[in-house]
Amino acid sequence: MSDIKTYIIFGYEDLHRLFVEKSKKGAFFLLFDEPYFNEIIEPGTVIRDTYSAISKSLSSMEIIKYVNFKLKGRYGMAQIKELIKLLKTISNILVTFYNPRTKECTIFFICSKKDYLLKRQVEDFIEMEVL
Repeated sequence: MSDIKTYIIFGYEDLHRLFVEKSKKGAFFLLFDEPYFNEIIEPGTVIRDTYSAISKSLSSMEIIKYVNFKLKGRYGMAQIKELIKLLKTISNILVTFYNPRTKECTIFFICSKKDYLLKRQVEDFIEMEVL
């Protein structure tokens, strides 16, 4: 079983700190319903634009969570894009960060009653990579 962690974000300061942490040059991000991943060339611009878009789309009562995991090496952006498409049927996915150098993927989503399904889908996704 892979190391999959799910966290609650407790405020916009935490969200901003996480965006700074995940927005490294050479990593990629997928915002809302964009059709493709964008490479992060200028981290500051991505942080500001992503943070602004998400802040505008949330109500004050919504809770943001994120799931963080590492891939083993067989999967890349195409497979992550397919996972995100599947996860969007379960939850409201806000933004996904993927760093091909570290194989780390972080998915930010709005908390719902189906969070356990989202985590299960990610676990299945990682298990399929190993097979």
